[in-house]
Amino acid sequence: MNPFEIERGESFTMGESDLRELLDSPYKIRCGLILFCRSGMADVSVDLVRCTLKPNTVTVLLPDTILTLNSSGEYFKVEYIVLSANLFDEAVFRLEPPFFRFILDNPCLVCPPNDRDALDAMIRMFWIIYKDRDNMYRDVIIKNQSQNFFLNMYDKNRHLFSSLQRNGYNRGEELFHKFITCIQTHYLDQKDVAFYADELCISPRYLSTITRQVTGESAKTLIDRHIILETKVLLRTTEMTVQEITNRLNFPSQSYLGRYFKKHTGESPIEYRMKRK
Repeated sequence: MNPFEIERGESFTMGESDLRELLDSPYKIRCGLILFCRSGMADVSVDLVRCTLKPNTVTVLLPDTILTLNSSGEYFKVEYIVLSANLFDEAVFRLEPPFFRFILDNPCLVCPPNDRDALDAMIRMFWIIYKDRDNMYRDVIIKNQSQNFFLNMYDKNRHLFSSLQRNGYNRGEELFHKFITCIQTHYLDQKDVAFYADELCISPRYLSTITRQVTGESAKTLIDRHIILETKVLLRTTEMTVQEITNRLNFPSQSYLGRYFKKHTGESPIEYRMKRK
């Protein structure tokens, strides 16, 4: 099930949700996604970054990001805006690379009190455009509104990522970000720390030292977590058999994948898939 599905012929959609369908069920975002928390609190994971959503938190997720709800309170609710991949690309083309690096590192941002009126007005404008389905210029208007939203977000946060750009990341942080990018590129074929350390021209021990400094976890833990997230996405959002998933993820056998998955989740791939049916 796609909780953020865009209707055929549409370039965006909106709605409200408690995200319960994502509870322990990672979902890979295929489009651009904006979440605005109106009430309650929730603990979510964006790829390998854990975040707390609370009122006035804005979350921007780039295409191919994995979103998971870890837990939420009784009154948790978000408004969501889903932009097609093409619309998202057109809306952000003016923005500089440091902005995207900043968003990847800080997907969830709490809106300061003095900026909330402007943010509320922008969210309301999205709703007005969404409901005005007979407007012949609706696609142009939503593209302009999306550009306005991201340009405003860029302006309100540029002092943060400009500072990072000026001062730079230290070597450990820079290597950590390269490591995460490397995982996302090679996880289908490479699951050993030694490969990633070699790609970064450092020792496996030093790589794990860096990841522990940044996240408190080992390099192997982060590799395994990403693979488990991808496995969960395939089990919950596709009709692929466990053998087909085994082949896609390049495990030596279905039984090996089963043991690996159970070691990290406490249940077999079939048990995990059937739990939500």
